[in-house]
Amino acid sequence: MATIKDYKKGLTVFAVRKHDRNGHCKEIVEAEVIGTGRVYVSVVWKGQNYVRKYRESELYDYFREQINYGYASYLFLTRQAAEEYCEREELVTWAWKELTHSKISELNLKQLRGIKQAIEDK
Repeated sequence: MATIKDYKKGLTVFAVRKHDRNGHCKEIVEAEVIGTGRVYVSVVWKGQNYVRKYRESELYDYFREQINYGYASYLFLTRQAAEEYCEREELVTWAWKELTHSKISELNLKQLRGIKQAIEDK
């Protein structure tokens, strides 16, 4: 799990912008760390002059933007980590939509056992 000590001044990092309630990732933006403190990482997105502050998440492997309104962005050390976050969010959304009672009732025993095993193995 990333900590504030992993973010060094001048490091290129990646922010995920989300702009809808469905959790879809709108884009992954390259950013540069301009400073770190005890609590916040300060970054500037590529092509912008606005300083954004991020705070470590207690539950997840990203830093969450500190904002008063709108949708927060999430900060990752690598593009791969940002892409994996987006893929996971899309799969969670898909699962909630697709795994309705009627669809689960149509699954055979082997498929249900596979789902149970995958969930229990987490």
